[in-house]
Amino acid sequence: MKKILFILLIIAGVCYYYNPPFEDHIDLLSSQAPEQMTASGNVKAKIQENLDFINLYVASATKDKQRLSIVTFGVFKKIIIIDKEWLVWVSKGRR
Repeated sequence: MKKILFILLIIAGVCYYYNPPFEDHIDLLSSQAPEQMTASGNVKAKIQENLDFINLYVASATKDKQRLSIVTFGVFKKIIIIDKEWLVWVSKGRR
């Protein structure tokens, strides 16, 4: 039992160390932003004001403040965009 607990603690520590920060989520979304958003100005600030960051210690995620949907999910320095239409929705003015 002690070996299993020790192994789980090591795995949790490694996951926590490689947990992607909020800035990495913002960078990924700004690199995928449509041209409508990039032409209007500071893309990162616009994305950041519309998102909440969720730190799960072994993983991280971002959610939309208005729709409460998960936009990105990250673990082991890998980030996946879950809601692919979110950037288009934000660039059109959040209807």
